[in-house]
Amino acid sequence: MTRVHQHKIRRLIAERTGLVLSHVLEQHVYEHIVIRAAESEAAGMDRYVEALEDPHATEWGDLLDLLLAHGEFDFDAGNRLQRALDRVAHVRARIPHIWICGCGFGESAYSAAFFLAEQRDCREFPARILATDVHPDALAAASAGVYPLRCVTRMAHDRASRFFLRGTGGWSRFARVRAEYRQTIEFRRLDVGLPVWPAWGPFDVIFVTGKAFGQAGRPPLLIRQRLDSLLRDDGVVAWEPMRWNDRYEAQTSVPVRLADRSARVERRPTA
Repeated sequence: MTRVHQHKIRRLIAERTGLVLSHVLEQHVYEHIVIRAAESEAAGMDRYVEALEDPHATEWGDLLDLLLAHGEFDFDAGNRLQRALDRVAHVRARIPHIWICGCGFGESAYSAAFFLAEQRDCREFPARILATDVHPDALAAASAGVYPLRCVTRMAHDRASRFFLRGTGGWSRFARVRAEYRQTIEFRRLDVGLPVWPAWGPFDVIFVTGKAFGQAGRPPLLIRQRLDSLLRDDGVVAWEPMRWNDRYEAQTSVPVRLADRSARVERRPTA
């Protein structure tokens, strides 16, 4: 495998999922592809890497499976997201409206749903959550809500049982977010760099993840003003990872983005 191959593989993963590989995962990906290329009917590394270009190819699907199996997820809402949600957790006059901007593979959106359900001590959905990202593969995985079981079992037993169902058969190492939480989050594709956004809002909380603006990190003033314009009068924007001003708060944890092969999942309640 050459550096050209490695560059193309990293580019495909970044463009389709938004995932920037850690050094360990990057080396694991390369080893996986070398082995798969040797086993493949394709003649050599060049053709195997070319096959990855097709998002519907078996080769790409195998790579997504690998990324999913080795992913790390955290479903504990971070401090800044919790602080923002605390403002609306006990609002009874209306259903709070929340936007997770740059949702990646859904951790922040589901964390918000879980946190509000616990604060309100109810099973029925306590808020309207819109979750957006620019990467179609990430959105498909987020909507499916399938994650490695080892990440879910780090949660307290009662939380895991409340929010997840465990896979069976070939999916016994995975768990899926329960339908009542999955189905009430709207996942939509949005490139925040576009000059026109859909007519969404007003929002009580907008949570902008550290991946929402890619390498730019901090969005331009115009975009920050547009975010402000979509808030209710008492709304708040929570941001990771930098502090801008009193309305734009810092957050340090960055969601890891992985992939989806969830259509085949069979489920049973978490033991």
